[in-house]
Amino acid sequence: GQGTRLGADRPKQLLALGGRPMLQWSVEAFLASPVIADLVVALPGDLAAGPPDYLQQARVRIVTGGTTRQASVAAALNS
Repeated sequence: GQGTRLGADRPKQLLALGGRPMLQWSVEAFLASPVIADLVVALPGDLAAGPPDYLQQARVRIVTGGTTRQASVAAALNS
């Protein structure tokens, strides 16, 4: 999501919650699970080109998302 309805200046998954971006909480929770082998994260183009440090891990694959949620999901599934 873009975060516009929230009144944010960036995608809502990048807003801090408890001192860390919401996306970081989710990534860490998934990677802590023994049943998750790899994680695909779809990001806007500018972020996909230079993702935050917490996404730069061997088990995390970054793909460029689309202009809609459906396009982002398709990009992740097709990666």
